[in-house]
Amino acid sequence: METKTCTKCSEIKSVREFTVKRKRADGTVSVKRECRQCIAKRSRHWRNSNREKSRVQQKAWGDAHKELRAAYQKKDRIKHRFIRALSRSHFAAKYGNYQKCSATSDELAMVFTGYCKACGVKEGNRKLCIDHCHITGFFRGWLCQTCNRILGLSGDSEQRLLALAAFLKRANGVT
Repeated sequence: METKTCTKCSEIKSVREFTVKRKRADGTVSVKRECRQCIAKRSRHWRNSNREKSRVQQKAWGDAHKELRAAYQKKDRIKHRFIRALSRSHFAAKYGNYQKCSATSDELAMVFTGYCKACGVKEGNRKLCIDHCHITGFFRGWLCQTCNRILGLSGDSEQRLLALAAFLKRANGVT
């Protein structure tokens, strides 16, 4: 593994921790002298020290690149959608005194179809919910908000749901 010393923090790091400056014609690459962490730290410090100038520059770039900014925002929304959903679920579990969902954001993304796993309704303006067992934390699937509420209000009781289905059949005259 190829290493390089950062000129800012003086740590010896893998070349992968440095930003590529340019690619040469022979296929090799030239990397910056500072590691990514030091560059990020320096950039954060500059932005914090020059807040107004930073805002003006960001707004000017955004105004000049509206389509590109919209594409970045869409890509970011898609990328972080499952992370945000899992974060909301963990927050609710913490304050609802139940086990948090054990799935990772990658697992959530892999099984996401855009349809409720229970009733099959397509996701629209209302986002699908993460359904998991509140006792074990096992992820069961994506549900629409209606199905998720019904399941939650029934206390995840299969017997209660079957009894309600039987009641509904009797009440509607179906035997």
